[in-house]
Amino acid sequence: MKRFLSFFLAMLMFGCLLCACGEPEDAGTQQGTPSSKELYSQIRYYASVERNGEKTEEEIFFDFDWLENGVVMDGKLTSGEKVSTRREEATFDAEKRPVSITATTVDDEETEHETIDISYDGLKVTLSRLRNDGEKDINVMEYNEQGLLLREESNYRINTYEYDSYGNCVMEKTFREGALESEEKTTYTYDENGKIKFSSALRTYDGEETETQSHYYYYPNGNVMFVLSVTGHADVNHNFRHYNKKDILTWSYGMQASAGGVYKVTKDANGYISSVEVTRGSEVSTAHFEYDAAGNLVKETTFYGTERTWEYDAENRPVKYRNGNTVTTYEYDSQGRLIAENEVRTGDNAYTQNQSYAYNEAGMVSRREMTYTATEEEGTVVRHRVMEVTHIENSNCTVNEQWAEFLFQRLNIF
Repeated sequence: MKRFLSFFLAMLMFGCLLCACGEPEDAGTQQGTPSSKELYSQIRYYASVERNGEKTEEEIFFDFDWLENGVVMDGKLTSGEKVSTRREEATFDAEKRPVSITATTVDDEETEHETIDISYDGLKVTLSRLRNDGEKDINVMEYNEQGLLLREESNYRINTYEYDSYGNCVMEKTFREGALESEEKTTYTYDENGKIKFSSALRTYDGEETETQSHYYYYPNGNVMFVLSVTGHADVNHNFRHYNKKDILTWSYGMQASAGGVYKVTKDANGYISSVEVTRGSEVSTAHFEYDAAGNLVKETTFYGTERTWEYDAENRPVKYRNGNTVTTYEYDSQGRLIAENEVRTGDNAYTQNQSYAYNEAGMVSRREMTYTATEEEGTVVRHRVMEVTHIENSNCTVNEQWAEFLFQRLNIF
């Protein structure tokens, strides 16, 4: 059974995560030596995983800023008649740095257990992950005195990073060995405000080189609006992002044009992207974008001529999304938290999927329930799943308003 990222293995950045480089809020020289909490607040490790006879890599993130000493959490997953339980515990040292994380999952078929030990040596962090199948992954991260990640080394992968005088990452190099052997070098350039405006990733795999160039566009307030990526002369991809009035990311999606080559981005009078045109030989594909008075994207005509539309409430939160025969609606409580997400598809492959979210007193998602109903060849199919946190101790996490789908990645214990 697939295990999702847990309460502790959290914060997978949405869209394009630029590793240690990030997307800087402001440019400015960093000064002083950070505290241990600042230095080690977000760390990660890589693990080599074999599924269906093929090796792949698993990237797991930790975000410890919101944890206190001795966190314990119990959870339960109910899927049909099958019930699984899980306990996770984290312990910290005197400096409130995480030193151990354990997780145990029990269901009718098996018991799974894993332990992650974290040790510190100056500006170096070592993570050792041991699973009950005997597999062990060791990751080492090295930082400079400004808290910038310089090097990551796992069983099979090495990442190195270089920065400018403002702390912006200007180069990232990755080397993988073994079955995943490849090399990749990514460079970043920034505008005068410290915002990434361009990146180039050159990857060498199986003797072939592939370059992906990405251009970044921003809303007037500085949030990333649009990322356009071109890989060789084959594909052009774009990723659009939307935020509510509190600058919380509410949705993000990508679209690919099969016709790569020369592209042209056009903006409207307000600085929003109104079209992306891609030309390959005599073929021209164009995507068009329309906005409401508040700057919310309300309509996209894709490269293929299909339409997507969005509707919003007064807080710029999406309340309805239509993509062809599929309509998704969203409901919120009085505190602005997502409590229901209902998706209906008509016509071929029709289905209905209803999801609801509940929160505890700290504002954390404590329960997620999903019901999926579809008409298939064998008749009507109904799937029902409930994921819930049944007990939690010693956490001071207050999440306020977040998009529940992202929230539950922080609390999704299965």
